[in-house]
Amino acid sequence: MPLLSLAGNTELELLRAINTDRNPFFDGFFKVITDSAPVLSFMIPALLIVFLLVTGNKQQALTALIAGVSVGIAALISTILKFWIDRPRPFITYEFIEKLSVGGSPSFPSGHTTDAFALAIVLALMFRKWWVIVPLFLWAALVGYSRMHLGVHYPSDVGAGMVIGLLAGGLSFVGLKRVISWGRLANYIPGSSSKK
Repeated sequence: MPLLSLAGNTELELLRAINTDRNPFFDGFFKVITDSAPVLSFMIPALLIVFLLVTGNKQQALTALIAGVSVGIAALISTILKFWIDRPRPFITYEFIEKLSVGGSPSFPSGHTTDAFALAIVLALMFRKWWVIVPLFLWAALVGYSRMHLGVHYPSDVGAGMVIGLLAGGLSFVGLKRVISWGRLANYIPGSSSKK
């Protein structure tokens, strides 16, 4: 128990340093970053699907659909955990934490961080180009930091969101691609190796 108490105090002090000792000059920047997470996480796969269908690349359009579904699965897992664990937001528990963004649902894990890292991993797996991967993970990391800067999440919320996004998003993406490539649907996918 003393170890848990020490960990809790360390986490709170880290959050205090990030939130209450922050430079207000960056508040606007981090509000934009934090607001971009739920929008881009689902808009980018949707736009990719439309673009790839218009350009006639049905195979990649299906992969983009799988990417969007994978992000959705990660988001669903995060939401279920939020309401099951039901951890209060830091600004509710501690008056000195300043709330600068929306944060009405329970705190653990961070849904914004989950969404961002799920998008980053599925697009990294889809494109496998460093110039796609580096900006995506930098953006995802900024989303996670923004949730603490804006006072709506603990560091452990952000860390859990990152892990859930990477694992749930990545495993869903790989798993769904394999199921489709091995299943009957693969017979109707142009270019599929299992097409007869």
